[in-house]
Amino acid sequence: DSVNATYTAHITDWLDFFGDGYWSQRNFRRLSGYQNGSFVVPETNAFFVRPTGTTGPVTAQLLLGDFGNQEVSGFTRSWQTTNGLRARFGGWEVTGQISWGRGRDESDSYSGIDTAAMQAALASSDPATAYDPFGLHRTTPETLARLNNRIFLAPTLSRMTDAQLSVNGTLLSLPGGDLKLAAGYERLEDEVALGLARGAPTTPVTYRDFDRQVDSAYGELLIPIFGPDNAIPGIQRLEVSAALRYDRYSDVGDTTNPKIGVNWTPVHGVTLRGSYGTSFRAPLFSQIYGNSSALFVQ
Repeated sequence: DSVNATYTAHITDWLDFFGDGYWSQRNFRRLSGYQNGSFVVPETNAFFVRPTGTTGPVTAQLLLGDFGNQEVSGFTRSWQTTNGLRARFGGWEVTGQISWGRGRDESDSYSGIDTAAMQAALASSDPATAYDPFGLHRTTPETLARLNNRIFLAPTLSRMTDAQLSVNGTLLSLPGGDLKLAAGYERLEDEVALGLARGAPTTPVTYRDFDRQVDSAYGELLIPIFGPDNAIPGIQRLEVSAALRYDRYSDVGDTTNPKIGVNWTPVHGVTLRGSYGTSFRAPLFSQIYGNSSALFVQ
């Protein structure tokens, strides 16, 4: 389920107030296969059946069908809003905006096997508390509920604040066209709380908190060398763009990345483009400190 909106208010002929926002939630439910494990079944088990040719306790690889499919459910909920002002002065445009965002992810399971309780139930000689490992479904519902109550809760809380200021316009006119500049500054603050509760039903959720601040500055020039007013055979238009971006991460370090590009129009209707640049993106908190990474094979 998602809702989004955008708006622009023209305050004067040179000033606009603008913004957008969204709210979104996705719910999920996954049924995995039956749980399984290797367990020792003592002779004291109330439902013990000795396999032919064996003595003593039996070690069995059990497919725990009595508990049904293991279920994991949860949701992802997030919202973000951006508001800003855009002003125009002659051939220049200045924009300032600020964004806020919040998110919450939940991935919860309430049907894990209590290994210690399972081993005790396998050793029990009382049919009311023993677990039947031989597929005849003689385990009481109360025992099944007691054995299948381990939790795994993994909530994630996130907060984002982002402020940007940018300016772009024409520096001067050249024979090939207008020399244009775009420049800006951005401040990003990111906070994440990774929660985890694993074990008994009363296990509380504990959180690990991480935060990151990023200061960025960038500039780009569009340099027209040839255009309609000074075109020559084989070069109807030739433009060069040069850009530089600097980012300072509070937890990663500094990085500077350039980019240069060329647009060449040899004849009308044909444009050849080429560019070279470097880029850098710090890993997300979920990629560094994620609650879990699992591969499900069935």
